[in-house]
Amino acid sequence: SRLWVPLSGLDVGTAIPSLLQVAVIWRSRSAEGLSFWTLLLGNTAQFAQLANATILKWPQFQFCFSAGLMACQTSLLDYYQLLILWLAFLPITATFIKFHPQRTNRRVDKGKKSSIPSFMVCSSLFAAYLIVVISAFTTIFALSGSRPCTDALTTFADLLG
Repeated sequence: SRLWVPLSGLDVGTAIPSLLQVAVIWRSRSAEGLSFWTLLLGNTAQFAQLANATILKWPQFQFCFSAGLMACQTSLLDYYQLLILWLAFLPITATFIKFHPQRTNRRVDKGKKSSIPSFMVCSSLFAAYLIVVISAFTTIFALSGSRPCTDALTTFADLLG
């Protein structure tokens, strides 16, 4: 069925707001007004959903690889949407760090306490986040191998989800 073609356009369309936010930050050369904590927690939540879906759909992925990738694209569109959203949201946090107020020499008014963590804290937390992401996907693929979901893998998916 060719139904997946227009539906995949909808999946790609969900990424447009995130990409527009990155463009606004780049154009203004400032991440002022964005909350680092919201971005980090949003990335973490989207990653947890993606990892959960990866684990729970693993048997379906295995079938698709054996039957041919085009055989079951329509049933994987919800997974693709999660993947695209995570991949589109991730650059916002990276762009925030690049244009962190301390790096762009923007100062908070004297007497006001900044709610933005320091550049070093933001960079360190984002690096730790990326290490967790890589570790989680490595764990998923190591636990799944070529067999169906085991109890350990399903428990891991439930913890992430």
